[in-house]
Amino acid sequence: MRGNPFRASNQEQGGKEQTANFRKQIKGFVAFLDSAGIGQKHSFTSIYDLFQVKRRRLYDVINVLTAIGCSTRSGTDDMIWNGKTQILNQLKVLKENYRINNMNMSIDELFPVNNCVSLSSLTVAFLLLFAALNFDTIDLRNACAFFSRQTNRYKTTLCKMYQIILILGALDVVSKTQSVCQIKLLPPYYDILVDGNRQDNLKQIGHSISYNNCIITKYNTTQKNSTKTNSTKNNHIGHNVSLLNTNLNTYSYNININNINNENSSNFTQSSTNVTSNSSSNDSMNSLIHKKKKSEENSPPPLASIEFLLNRPDSVHEQAQDSIRDLDPTYRQEIIEKRRRDFFEIVEKKNDASLEAQADVDN
Repeated sequence: MRGNPFRASNQEQGGKEQTANFRKQIKGFVAFLDSAGIGQKHSFTSIYDLFQVKRRRLYDVINVLTAIGCSTRSGTDDMIWNGKTQILNQLKVLKENYRINNMNMSIDELFPVNNCVSLSSLTVAFLLLFAALNFDTIDLRNACAFFSRQTNRYKTTLCKMYQIILILGALDVVSKTQSVCQIKLLPPYYDILVDGNRQDNLKQIGHSISYNNCIITKYNTTQKNSTKTNSTKNNHIGHNVSLLNTNLNTYSYNININNINNENSSNFTQSSTNVTSNSSSNDSMNSLIHKKKKSEENSPPPLASIEFLLNRPDSVHEQAQDSIRDLDPTYRQEIIEKRRRDFFEIVEKKNDASLEAQADVDN
């Protein structure tokens, strides 16, 4: 027996109204937090009583807000409001921490399956997916298929993603397009995640080249001034010994003044002090030389050494070479295209597996 089409239409209309109301509640919630001020602490209980929303939905909103930097959890029942302005900074940090611009990492490595489960982790993964694929629009179904690959979590992931999109949409981070399930990343967040990739690489290569030039310059300067440096160190040692002798002579002079009424005692003291002074000078010289040799033995190879720099497996030189290669438009485009091919291949395999599983159930 076929269902009543009017009932289905009414249910759909009711769902849209609930979604619209929830969207208004989110906007009102954010406006309330903004009006209270940045850095203010709010309890979940007071928010629940004020807005009369389901506690589960309130937690969903707060989890998404926390993931994008708008708020910070403080205890089990409190949150601190950081403001919407923190979203841009948070996206920059997330893109760097998840190494999205590392062209050596595949799409699988960037988004491990186990890291795409909770509402917070899915929020972060979905936003960073725009940067990894260099897309401004992503099909929500494909994203869910990718995040739930090799698992049976597709429907659960899709349900969570609908909540995430609703919350991000209320914050004007993303928006739905005319096409079904097509989600568009809005500026200025698009500028940070997608357009910002090239700017980040330019900054990175600039730092790497500057550091390499500094290392090479330091190496050349060190080679030219090696003799002068050794001479300076010896002068420092001699200066320290001279100061030590001066202090000892002063000490001996004070003893002589204090014992001027006792000539024999004074002579004995002066003689003893002179011997002590000479012995101390020799001991101090030997001690300084020993410390110098020990320091040279224990010190690592100089950072200015070109051979040491180039032979390091994690050297700045290699990082600079990787940055230069990553900055190359042709190479970068090839890697992005490969990420896209791998992404859609994973999605296709997931969809085929779902169809096979559904066919087995029907049979």
